Amino acid sequence: MLSFYATPADEAGRRDSLAPEIAVPRWQARTASGWRDCMINDLSWGMRKPGMIEVHVPADAGKWNGATLDPEQQFNWLRVVWDGAPNQRFHALRTPITGDAMLQVREPDASTEAWRPWLHVEDFSASNPHASHYTLDRLTGLIRFGDGKHGRIPPPGANNIRLRAYHTGGGSRGNRLSENLIYRLGRVTPASKLQFLRLLKGAQWDGWNALAEADIEQAIKRTVREMAHSECAVTAADFERLARQAATAWLGTEQPIRVLCVASIDLEHPHAAANPAHVSVVLASDAEPAAALREAVKQDLLPRCLLTTRLHVVAPITLYIAIGFKLATAPGQSMAQLRRALREVLQQRFGPGMQGDGWPFGRSLHLPDLIEAIDQIPGVDYVEELHVRQIGNQEDSLATQASALGLQLGIHSTVGVDTLLGSDRLLRNAAGRLVSILLKPWELLRVTVADADIEPARAQ
Repeated sequence: MLSFYATPADEAGRRDSLAPEIAVPRWQARTASGWRDCMINDLSWGMRKPGMIEVHVPADAGKWNGATLDPEQQFNWLRVVWDGAPNQRFHALRTPITGDAMLQVREPDASTEAWRPWLHVEDFSASNPHASHYTLDRLTGLIRFGDGKHGRIPPPGANNIRLRAYHTGGGSRGNRLSENLIYRLGRVTPASKLQFLRLLKGAQWDGWNALAEADIEQAIKRTVREMAHSECAVTAADFERLARQAATAWLGTEQPIRVLCVASIDLEHPHAAANPAHVSVVLASDAEPAAALREAVKQDLLPRCLLTTRLHVVAPITLYIAIGFKLATAPGQSMAQLRRALREVLQQRFGPGMQGDGWPFGRSLHLPDLIEAIDQIPGVDYVEELHVRQIGNQEDSLATQASALGLQLGIHSTVGVDTLLGSDRLLRNAAGRLVSILLKPWELLRVTVADADIEPARAQ
């Protein structure tokens, strides 16, 4: 027994074929004595709806002696005989089809069967129930017959439809004459390609005079790729891509930059309430003059924005954190050398960085990460009592008392900073000790340490 799962190719065909008066197909297996009907259990209504089909193959099923499709007799053969199904479809073996095609259908006569030609039409709109018509898609080779109302249904039977003669393209496997015909009809001249390129480039483009014929194809492909990139600033990704593009054009490709788009906020006035009309682009670069760079990027972005967008291109907002700790050095290691290495590590790993390896926008600072980074420096034995001394949005403010957090952050109350920066950004554990500092999504980080705040650890 063989089992199949059948499903119709389209919903329209499925609805049309559920009429009870339409016969179901017959399944036949090849035996030594010819084709024999098989017993079936068809839950698909003759492949008119999704369902299983179980075919019970006769016990004497065998090879097909003399078959042109299986000259070496390697397979057992099973076929489906459609008895009057509407909208029957078949495919030609070779495509595309050009010129005239002769399709014949074997039709029963008074005493014999004869192959009769059917007429090719563009569609069945003018076909009556008795019209021997078919349609042909020359590109795909799809052949369709009528539904009994518009165009006849081929009579029941097997192997009773054939394309007697037709021309097809395809080089050595097709007809050379038809291949040449396709080439002549579908050929696009270099002059036509150049005109198409001028349409893509616009009326002001005058580079076509210096373009060689061999370069036209590549120029078209390159132009189409460029047109695929949106020139409008709508999403955050659009703003970031276009701002980076404008900054690179202003600075040159050698100068590194970092870009972040923040929607619904005016970072020129960061304490203002959120407003969906505002879009802020944060532009971080070491280039000077930075204000001129931001203005150039803003002027490039403004024509690309939606009419209601209020655009702000701002410098990065950096959260400065000054730390202190006690340090035990490895034997033979000088504290002066370690101080220099410490500042380099803090600058590289906990600084804004323009080379792509700096602190990401908005990432929170976890104090265990600081301890681990310091502990991994060659020459450091261990570090203890790491604490945050000052925090602020201006580097100069770290020297003021208003930014002080107490000698041991998390144990004593903070001074000033809870109202200046917001206590909600300071995360403490159950014991009240500070463990993390949260950054706003648009903030960068810079961690510093003064020589006086690196104290030698007590000997163990």
